[in-house]
Amino acid sequence: MMMNKVKSRVLILMLVMALTVTGMAMPVTAYGAEDTDTQATEELAAPAEETAEEEATEEEAAADTAEQTPADEVTEEEEIEPVDTEDVQAEETEVVEEIPAEPELIDLTPTGLKAVSASFSSVKLTWTAVDGVDAYKVFVSKDAKTWDEYETVNRNSCTIRNLPTRRTRYFKVVSVAGNASGDYQTASSDAEYLTESEVVSGNAAMDPVIASGSLSSTKSTATISWSKIPGATGYAVYKWNAGKNRYTWFKTVYGNASTSTTVKPSAGSVNMFIVYAYRPSEGSNVYSPASNTIQFDMSKEDSFSLSFRSRNIKLYGTASGTTATLTWTKVWSADGYAIYKYDSAKKKYVYARTIVGSNKLKCYMPLSTTENTYYRIYAYKNYRGYKMWTPVSNTKYFAKASKTNQTVALGKKKLNCRYVWGAAGPNRFDCSGFTMYVLKQRGYNLPHNAAGQYYALRSKNIGTNWHNAQPGDLVFYSYGGPGSSHHVGIYVGNGQLMHASSSHGRVVVTSVTYTNGHIAAICRP
Repeated sequence: MMMNKVKSRVLILMLVMALTVTGMAMPVTAYGAEDTDTQATEELAAPAEETAEEEATEEEAAADTAEQTPADEVTEEEEIEPVDTEDVQAEETEVVEEIPAEPELIDLTPTGLKAVSASFSSVKLTWTAVDGVDAYKVFVSKDAKTWDEYETVNRNSCTIRNLPTRRTRYFKVVSVAGNASGDYQTASSDAEYLTESEVVSGNAAMDPVIASGSLSSTKSTATISWSKIPGATGYAVYKWNAGKNRYTWFKTVYGNASTSTTVKPSAGSVNMFIVYAYRPSEGSNVYSPASNTIQFDMSKEDSFSLSFRSRNIKLYGTASGTTATLTWTKVWSADGYAIYKYDSAKKKYVYARTIVGSNKLKCYMPLSTTENTYYRIYAYKNYRGYKMWTPVSNTKYFAKASKTNQTVALGKKKLNCRYVWGAAGPNRFDCSGFTMYVLKQRGYNLPHNAAGQYYALRSKNIGTNWHNAQPGDLVFYSYGGPGSSHHVGIYVGNGQLMHASSSHGRVVVTSVTYTNGHIAAICRP
């Protein structure tokens, strides 16, 4: 609109100048010419009047645009300044030139950039994929000012490796475009594209330590164990210091192979420990996050309790048939002893029996006929409302009772039953009635007669020397040969015989040499 108005005014100005020149020349006539033709004169005057009216109109228009045009119209008396056509053309060219619109920006910027530790020496970057982008250039910086190109990837993730542990690094991602040759060019070279992501920071970090602890039975020592941390070159153990109200260094375990250490907790308090893994990084050690807290409650302990808990006890034992005789060493100031037996089904030692009193150092325990038997023993003391225990004793092993030992065990169940001649149980016996009853429990059918039982077992006769006998053997007595045996009993070991004795009036255990007559045969069922 403005340009058209200016052009109109310039044209008017030029016309005014032309008409002005014409108007000044029109009154001049040729010398000697006659002015007798009125019509011609009127015809010539009329254009002059029209010209004067046009000049007046043009002068008004020129006056309206005096400030916007380079020259003003003047009268005959005024001097006419020339119009600078170059200025007019320059102004016209400047106004006519069109200003191009700003190009619309195409946003190819990767968004949502995140940096997460992937290991003690690597960080994983992830970002939101951008439609139309072939690949991304990943940059790493130490100070967010100078950038190193790390890698070009055609996915929206990248793992930055070989980073120092726990040292901050800065990351950014730039969208790139590919070509047929497989080369990549940064899309940001074209001003119409936005391609550089925001800058994020992150660092490679070691895994946190997972720790556990166990207090020894004596409570004089404790073991702290922890998980093996990749990249660690050692571990530092810290202990809570109540005086300083913080954890302070306690000990260092060098090397990544060791994942436990022994500590000595203090009596009278709750001992708390934490563990750090460490490794060198850019000239100094850096540490993993602290482990969980390990606690050892020693608040009820003092020098006496720790001393009692450290005392040793020794277990001994002998076997006879299906019975074990256990004995042990005395523990000073103990209130008693607890015996534990191994349970193969539960795969652990379970409580079996308590012997009350510090001076009672012997007891009898059963033996299994189907498997080996194992016993252990502890001394205990009731102290300050709880029970203290010594360390466990050695393990006493007993082989499973043989079938002959089963015979002894079955016979002992009938000890002190009355002797009645001709009786064969279940609660009254004579000598052959007793052995017949017991062996029947093992599947033998023997006659109710001593000599008859010998004949039934004579193929298993081992002689007459009782020193060669084993628990469960039958011992026959006679004044003549074994075929005339008049008495029989069961050998229980250690020179002892279990039998239904008429002289004692019951089932008893006596010396193997106690009876009338001599040993005529020993048979092993």
